[in-house]
Amino acid sequence: MARLRRAVLAILVAAAFVAPPGRVWAQAGKEKASGFTVVINAENPATELSMQDLTRIYLGKKTLWDSGARIQAGMLETDTPVIRDFVEKDMQRTLDQYRAYWKQMLFSGGGTAPRTFRTTAQVVEFVSREPGAIGIILGPPTDEHVKVIEVRGAR
Repeated sequence: MARLRRAVLAILVAAAFVAPPGRVWAQAGKEKASGFTVVINAENPATELSMQDLTRIYLGKKTLWDSGARIQAGMLETDTPVIRDFVEKDMQRTLDQYRAYWKQMLFSGGGTAPRTFRTTAQVVEFVSREPGAIGIILGPPTDEHVKVIEVRGAR
């Protein structure tokens, strides 16, 4: 019964996101049509990232910025529509595959999974205080300690 309720709730939430005006954001003159925004610490010199590198970061395969700083990934919880969309459409994996991948990686000592947060504000706060941090959020940030990074090859 609980599964059915979650499924119905997921459908209703998804329906609420079908092409509302807030689904596309413009930040610093860069349009993001994929429904998520990628932010990094404002002191990070990076200005863009390929979708391939973003995927590699969230799979723990890319662990250092070009500057040599260690990457610390954060994102909203995987059951949020924006992260589900990122994992399924951009990473081309199901949520179950993504979770299983990280369970296997953690069990074998093969990496550090991205930190997850309940709210966009928590992700932004994490990114603002960690020099090598990157985060996936919903909408544009309102904190000057983070900056939006352009993702090349995003839908």
